[in-house]
Amino acid sequence: MAWIAGAAAVVLAAGALGAMTGPLAFHAAESAIAAVGSAASPSPSPPPGGDSLDVAPPPGAQAVPAAAATAPAPPGPLDVRAVASVLAPETVLVDAQLRHQDYDSVGTGIVLTPTGLVLTDEHVVNGGDVITAQVGGTGRTYQAALIGVDLAEDVALLQLEHATGLATATLGRSAAVSVGDRLAVVGYAHDAAPTTVTGRVLSLGESVDVTDSPTEQGTSNESKVTYSDMLHNSAHSLSGQSGGPVVDTAGRVIGMDQVGGDSDDFDIPIDRALAAAREIAAGHASADVLIGAPADLGLVARNWSPSAGAPGAKVVTIYPGTPARSVGVRDGDVITGIDGWAVASAVELRQVLARYRPGDRVSLHWTDSGGHQHEVRVTLASGPAP
Repeated sequence: MAWIAGAAAVVLAAGALGAMTGPLAFHAAESAIAAVGSAASPSPSPPPGGDSLDVAPPPGAQAVPAAAATAPAPPGPLDVRAVASVLAPETVLVDAQLRHQDYDSVGTGIVLTPTGLVLTDEHVVNGGDVITAQVGGTGRTYQAALIGVDLAEDVALLQLEHATGLATATLGRSAAVSVGDRLAVVGYAHDAAPTTVTGRVLSLGESVDVTDSPTEQGTSNESKVTYSDMLHNSAHSLSGQSGGPVVDTAGRVIGMDQVGGDSDDFDIPIDRALAAAREIAAGHASADVLIGAPADLGLVARNWSPSAGAPGAKVVTIYPGTPARSVGVRDGDVITGIDGWAVASAVELRQVLARYRPGDRVSLHWTDSGGHQHEVRVTLASGPAP
């Protein structure tokens, strides 16, 4: 089976837009899509005050380091034990306690700076209220604050709180990768220590279709989402390695693990992942780059195109104690607008919400299952990680 981390639909959130097997990063075109191998583990009792997402301000694009080397990878075998030993203190086990689920999303992060700037997949943290990161091989655990995410690229940027002196990954250039190169995927398939799987580069610039699981939770859901320009390789990554480094024979990071499992891996090239991280670090919000805590309605919606009537975002789940529940929205209702912005799909609902912040009051427009139209003012809550 293919590992695709994250709940396939997420709480309807926006300001900074998880978790089991199945897709989730929202593609610019539509859908909650997750990517490779994030694992689910039982969720502990939430800590006091653990019901709001911890966020950090964007540190500026210059905070994201550039590649340290551009030369092609040296030929020859790849020393798996040496790679795992070197990468252990340069990676973290990411654990996101999910607001609306009884399990955690578990994946891997890449340490970019000694002060704890960490790169991972968006789907690893999606839906999380409390995010922690344990540095491999040290036992040191940090609270992780979300800076922001790029939904189209499935990239998230975290800041480990009060971190200093961390070992950092050596960044290579995916532009220097060639077909046939040996590589390894490193990540926390078994929690305690990183696991390494190996393979070869099969092709460059590949596309991969990711199919949503009907059991996933998210703001939108469509049957298929396509990632383009991916690094295609023969490694079969494991659940929990999602967000982990894909490294060459010199131990340089050339990609970040996204989609894999029993099939070949399709991973985001590191050049593109770092470009997305710089947009997040610069605070450049857009329809897909979301910064900080999201504004939340507390529902799951799917695209809705009826044979008659206007399209919209059809509500399939409403969570207790949320703004949507408080104003009387019900399962099966179709949201058609917010503050005059038309909503013709679940993706458009997410994009419109990205214009607002937690605490903002908006006019919510929807049509119920009987065809009656409603317009009610509602205060947006602070959501979990997008």
